[in-house]
Amino acid sequence: MNLQYKEKSAAKLWRSLSESVVLVEGKNDERALKEVGISAKTVRANGRTERIIERAIAAAHNRKIVLLFDYDAEGRRKTKYFEDAFFHAGAMASVVEWKRLSQLFKIRTIEDLPTAYWELMEEVAAGKKVARPGR
Repeated sequence: MNLQYKEKSAAKLWRSLSESVVLVEGKNDERALKEVGISAKTVRANGRTERIIERAIAAAHNRKIVLLFDYDAEGRRKTKYFEDAFFHAGAMASVVEWKRLSQLFKIRTIEDLPTAYWELMEEVAAGKKVARPGR
């Protein structure tokens, strides 16, 4: 993936996430999202499943609900569990953004996102400063 593509993909993903309700594992994940400029309404996945789903649906107000857990075995398990739980509650929860983050940044946890994001931004900035031959 080239830098320009990654930058545009990240910007599109940031807009999508910022317009959604994002279900995360905890406050460190909330902090990581805010640190990279994602201003989404977040709901922490702690407590009873029914209450978590109720809180997410109530917060959504016609916005998309996005599942954003870590990429380890436990995070994948939670993603599948909550995807099914939302479906059975009559609501849809998106995992597209979760998969896209993994593809773009190769991170293992959501807490790793700020480091990966700012490294990309530094690469993009450095690439824009380099004069192209023949111009």
